[in-house]
Amino acid sequence: MSLFSKLKKKLFKKNLSHLNLVNNSKFIHFIYNDKFGQGFIDFINRNYNSKDHVFLTQNFINLPKLVGKNVIEIKDLKEYKISLNKDQKIICHSLFLSGVIDFFYKNILLNKTYWMIYGGDLYNANRSDKDDYVRKNFYGYITDVDKDILELKRKYSLKNINYINAAYTFPITMEMIQNAKKIKKDNKIVKIQINNSCDLSTIDMLNKLKKFKNENIKISTILSYGDLSYKDEIIKLGNSIFDKKFSYIDNMLSPEDYAKKTYENDILILNQNRQQGLGNSFLALQFGQKLFIRSNISTFDYLEKNGNKIFDSNDIENFSFKDFLLFSDEDKQKNLKNSKKFFEDNFIKDKWDNVFNQK
Repeated sequence: MSLFSKLKKKLFKKNLSHLNLVNNSKFIHFIYNDKFGQGFIDFINRNYNSKDHVFLTQNFINLPKLVGKNVIEIKDLKEYKISLNKDQKIICHSLFLSGVIDFFYKNILLNKTYWMIYGGDLYNANRSDKDDYVRKNFYGYITDVDKDILELKRKYSLKNINYINAAYTFPITMEMIQNAKKIKKDNKIVKIQINNSCDLSTIDMLNKLKKFKNENIKISTILSYGDLSYKDEIIKLGNSIFDKKFSYIDNMLSPEDYAKKTYENDILILNQNRQQGLGNSFLALQFGQKLFIRSNISTFDYLEKNGNKIFDSNDIENFSFKDFLLFSDEDKQKNLKNSKKFFEDNFIKDKWDNVFNQK
């Protein structure tokens, strides 16, 4: 009997068409329901035969459900056992899904499973024999950030690994970007966004920007997801330092609304100590905004190697306000040119072809 033995029974009772989807798919995606999930599903269904792909997901209360004709909602993965036929492969989009480590610990399938590295699932990974064993035994590792591979090899003492360079899709399209650019901006106030999620490093950056509190600025941050244990502390500190100059968003915006909101910024500071916010980086570059990232983070090197001008967030504490704002038109135009491809299907499809065509 091929494929998911327990899953089959559940699906047969619920929906025979779902059972057929799983049986007939070449690629089974375990996809995490975050802001990137729907965009990736839509990208696959636009550019490939949707019958070759099925998406198994877990939906969360505070996020819109992932939808599509080839999307199936499941519960805890550890409930399922698996046996693939010779033509099927699994692509696990992050290792954040509930029960995913237990699932792969029981079902390690060499030559069958790929891990799409998100960042936190590598850099902040639990260290147990089970966690290490799973992460060391995927057939393929998917990322477009070189430092992820270096960290993977260092952390788990791996030498030769099957690495596939593939970019992830961002839910904001060029059409959304162009529509956002039609909005008239208030150029009298310098608008600064710190991070793209709730993170301890936001507190660090609020303190570093304190010296600019009397300048004509507005500070904002995103607190709708991430490590929400810091949310109240961030709000309290932001209000105490910047008063009415500080604001935050703690609800999930649609891609269209998020594009419009971020277009208002003049500066984006990603101060996290690991790879995060790559899509936000692309967006800032397309909006001609000055982008700060820690220089020791893989995102910094990745964007620089693609010809973009990026600034080191570690330097902000030494900057005058004038230096903090300094950003030449030449560098701005270079960023606009070099970042456009990140929003084009052809650029992303060329990379994912390498995953789907691999024997």
